[in-house]
Amino acid sequence: MTATIDPAARVYTAIVSFTLEPDQQSARVEAIRTFSDEVVCHQPGFVSASVHANQYNTRVINYAQEFQAVTRAMRELDKSGQPINISRVAAAAGVSRQWLYDSPVRAEIERLRERHVGTSSRRPPAKQTSSEASLRAQNEALRQRLKEMRKESTALRDALERALGRLRELGQPSNYG
Repeated sequence: MTATIDPAARVYTAIVSFTLEPDQQSARVEAIRTFSDEVVCHQPGFVSASVHANQYNTRVINYAQEFQAVTRAMRELDKSGQPINISRVAAAAGVSRQWLYDSPVRAEIERLRERHVGTSSRRPPAKQTSSEASLRAQNEALRQRLKEMRKESTALRDALERALGRLRELGQPSNYG
């Protein structure tokens, strides 16, 4: 893939220039291409790499590009054991989610997300957990409320029975028996 240097692209471009003896150029070009194909292009955030040789066989220029902020964000999230997804990476890298969805980095984010699915052993934040005393107090309050509702239900049943009895005494038809 050919490197395009564009300041708005949010990529880090490394440019390395080699000055060589004419008989060394072809070996250096081959070494750079092999390294790019076998190592560099498999790195998270990889965008492109190009090798240029001058006509005098004395210079080689290598361009390599990566999404540096995105790559750093993915590495930090991965290292900390936090779940990795588009939203988290976008927030950590300072890019939009849509930009990540449209970028080549999306596949790497999805691969890391799948690797983390089901392996998270993180506990919820302290604000979201309840203490044992709090749980006991909630349990007691619920028991008390249940007792009150049972009492109210019994009182309503008794009142209904009395009302139905009065209707029968008055000879009024009732749908309840």
